[in-house]
Amino acid sequence: MSFDKIRSEEELYSVLASLASPEDVKAFLTDLCTYNEIEYMAQRVESARLLMQGATYQKVISEVNVSTATLSRVSKAIKHGSGGYRKIFSEYLKKNGAAVVGETEEDIIYSLRSLYESCGYSAFKMRKFEEYSLYMENRNFLSSDNILTFRDNRGRLLALKPDVTLSIIKNTKATAERSEKYYYHESVYRYERRSGEYREINQMGLESIGASDVYSTAEVIRLALESLRTVSPEYTLCLSHMALVGGLLEYAGADTFDKKRELFSSIKRKNEHDFELSAEKYGISGEKRRLLLSIFDMRGSFDECISGAERLVVDEGTKKAYEEMLTIGKAADAAGFRDKIRLDFSVANDIDYYNGVVFRGFISGVPRSVLSGGRYDGLVSKFAPGIGAIGFAVYLDDLAYFRRPSEYDVDVLLLYREDSDPAEVLRRADEIRKGGESVRVERGIPEGLTYRRLENVDATGTDDAR
Repeated sequence: MSFDKIRSEEELYSVLASLASPEDVKAFLTDLCTYNEIEYMAQRVESARLLMQGATYQKVISEVNVSTATLSRVSKAIKHGSGGYRKIFSEYLKKNGAAVVGETEEDIIYSLRSLYESCGYSAFKMRKFEEYSLYMENRNFLSSDNILTFRDNRGRLLALKPDVTLSIIKNTKATAERSEKYYYHESVYRYERRSGEYREINQMGLESIGASDVYSTAEVIRLALESLRTVSPEYTLCLSHMALVGGLLEYAGADTFDKKRELFSSIKRKNEHDFELSAEKYGISGEKRRLLLSIFDMRGSFDECISGAERLVVDEGTKKAYEEMLTIGKAADAAGFRDKIRLDFSVANDIDYYNGVVFRGFISGVPRSVLSGGRYDGLVSKFAPGIGAIGFAVYLDDLAYFRRPSEYDVDVLLLYREDSDPAEVLRRADEIRKGGESVRVERGIPEGLTYRRLENVDATGTDDAR
């Protein structure tokens, strides 16, 4: 019987994936490999870890005693390989509280895309423009109704998209029994009140459309937590529940959308004074008023606040919402995220569309939320009655506050002379890139440019490394 190379390789991968502990891995590799083979693998692993934490080539060579050729191969694999080094070490370092230095936006996008695809979400690509009427009919769902518009050659009023979710759900074929799960990476165009200008916002996110059960909610929240962990080891997800707060407001006497929206606005702004004025205006007093005011103090770790939130249960609707929060906490605990979630009832979205869990994600070093989302059954029911939807977006532009720049602008600065042979200069630059390093070719040293090392190419093409 002939040797089946592909089947044997797949079997090796399966065996490695089945190993449950470092002790099992050590025993298996000791039997499988020679001592030198294990030593070579360990050198590459340690080199990859140091490079991803921002170490220079010189530091890696000094600490690991690895050859320049091997280090170049490791560096090339990190930057242009199959993603194995970056995926495994990003997760490993962040799990152990260490940041991946110099991680670019492209790295983060790659990691998020891999995460979403691993959970069965498919890429969604939308057009740049939608008809303006789509947004005007659902303007309460948007952060602003200031939208960039223009007319096409057929006279239709089109808009530069201010939102992705609406484009996804207007075309959905999902049912309660057959869900659709999409992720996207798109730019949207929104008006920013603070600057008075329109801004292009680069975002990535996902939508789960169809089922309206606790599992779909728990899955999306789990992916939101994993998305934050992909970016930084220091993160928090703040949760609230529109049905819990909304049901409590109705119980207290806020029996119209306008009343609830006004009271929700004060809760969202954490403005207790305005809330009291609105409560007084609508005749909310006594124990009901005190119960509502307790929402402002109910902010902190999930474990600290969830038991106190039980007193907000006043009917079957609020009981169901509270029990859903308990289930989400249990699911987060099972996945090791319990200490990363907080309750904060000031997290709120428009009551016309959002009817369940809502959340915002924060990472250390960024002054505002970098992720937001929630369950919006009210919106999706306008396009496909009888189904639910939940999703979130990650605001990639805001991660610029967090991302630390690489130690150098380029690995190698390659200098040539006026009489250098262009073919030889290009050959040397290609050699450097193939070795896994970035290279910039110049006649002189640009002001302010930082580089790991400098090389010169003389008139004959011979390189003189310094």
